[in-house]
Amino acid sequence: MGHEGPYIQLRPLAGGREWDADPDRIRILTPDELPSALLAEVNARSRQPG
Repeated sequence: MGHEGPYIQLRPLAGGREWDADPDRIRILTPDELPSALLAEVNARSRQPG
């Protein structure tokens, strides 16, 4: 998403509130990890009211 000082600002795959992450502790998802991450995001959204 962007950066603020020494941190990278990330946002959930389907949108939402961003958070700061240490750039030394992040990496790009592998193709094998992407479906699981997308499903986790869909499941999390399904539990939210509204």
